[in-house]
Amino acid sequence: MKKLTIAIDVDQTVAELHGPWIKWANARFGTNHKEFLSWDDPTDWWGNESLEFLTPKIYSDDTVLPIPGAIEGVNRIRAMGCKVVFATSCNRDPLIEAAKLKWLRRWDFLHNLEEFLPRVNKSGVEADVMADDGIHFLRQFKGLGVLIDASHNRHEDWTPRIKHIAELPKFLEIYWEDISQSQK
Repeated sequence: MKKLTIAIDVDQTVAELHGPWIKWANARFGTNHKEFLSWDDPTDWWGNESLEFLTPKIYSDDTVLPIPGAIEGVNRIRAMGCKVVFATSCNRDPLIEAAKLKWLRRWDFLHNLEEFLPRVNKSGVEADVMADDGIHFLRQFKGLGVLIDASHNRHEDWTPRIKHIAELPKFLEIYWEDISQSQK
């Protein structure tokens, strides 16, 4: 049986970014928003100043924490014999890239440097399966794109969709043969 390569997004897939971002912005701008319903919500609500939250510090000081159950889900995928890589948007910022790399290591997601794939556009990552909350990357991905359900993508029509990265091992078990055959 073919060893599958599984690409996993970081923010909002294994790392909780949006909750701390909304909390920070609500305090800074005096608003009371609960969740992002669109990729444009931060700048629509708070302007470009909202992007000031996205600094290396949020990863180094644990403002951003692992989503509960994510580490266990990733470890189950590895235990199935899959190669795991982390494909993450870093927007050409080497400081953000270094901070995410350290974050993934500190939380024991990353086992070696070859598993870290910082990208501006993740759709070109070489993998059999990509799990991401960003449908725009999955639409262009050449393998099987699995959408991680989130408030900002619920209006999108996409299959397959799972609620949490911890559900990916079960999905892979069910569809293993189909995925392996389609990747030949």
